[in-house]
Amino acid sequence: MAQVKPAKQRTIRSYDLDADDIYVFDTSIISQLFRNYYSETFPGLWKKVNEYVLDGKIISVSEAKNELLQHNNLPKMTNWIHKNSGIFLEPIPEEFNFIAELFKKPAGRQLINRKNILEGLPAADPFIIAKAYSIKGTVVTTEKFKENAPKIPNICQEYSVPCFSLQNFFKKEKWIFS
Repeated sequence: MAQVKPAKQRTIRSYDLDADDIYVFDTSIISQLFRNYYSETFPGLWKKVNEYVLDGKIISVSEAKNELLQHNNLPKMTNWIHKNSGIFLEPIPEEFNFIAELFKKPAGRQLINRKNILEGLPAADPFIIAKAYSIKGTVVTTEKFKENAPKIPNICQEYSVPCFSLQNFFKKEKWIFS
């Protein structure tokens, strides 16, 4: 694969996206869904999430699965992760090449906490971005853009990978529950 070069920086807006987007959910989004949107209270939301999972519109990466299982004490989340293990995809060579280029820059290397490196803990952020980049998907994360910070939205912006919050995902997909 040719060397990956950052795209010209631009602001990603939800209307820049096509209707058939694939969403790459960050660990934080899956955790947020289970911690804040209980299936008993929000059955319509979970019906839509599970439809999107079955349709392949919501995916994630294997490293996110590892993070979730390591830091999870919610049996419902654990069961859901195992039942839907097919959405947690392994990286492909193109994604490893993207990550290698990403790690040439300080901000890219800072996506992984030093503790994760020293203790061999999972670190999904670069894999989430690489997956979205390789499939022309959209990252959905709880992280917010912060000037000059090693955050998912900053890296996504640098590489023109669409990235937004769960709330903007709901808006984009016109998920309204009453």
